[in-house]
Amino acid sequence: MTDESGPTGRDLLEQWLRALTILGDSSLTPQERLDLITEVNPPEQLDLRISTPLPQVDVEAIQNAFARAASLHSRKTSVHILVENQLIAWLGEATDSSREQVLQRLALSLDQAL
Repeated sequence: MTDESGPTGRDLLEQWLRALTILGDSSLTPQERLDLITEVNPPEQLDLRISTPLPQVDVEAIQNAFARAASLHSRKTSVHILVENQLIAWLGEATDSSREQVLQRLALSLDQAL
């Protein structure tokens, strides 16, 4: 459940695990995986309410700042997912566990921590 402060730690964990699960589905194309992740984890909407009218140049500056922040967040998330996928693969190989087993154990451990 989210509120004005954004998603809880548990919400973020669930989103992350859904994304990792989808990324491991080899029956989907890379684009289908990305589309499905976006469907099950829709992007967070940020609202900004300003009561004082702003000059157009300030409105554009704010819009550009939000767009840059969203782009940076997206790029960071992509890198994190890439690294996490590799670490999960290595852990699975090292422990002779499937990706699903690694994710299930990770989910249970993190759920207990939260």
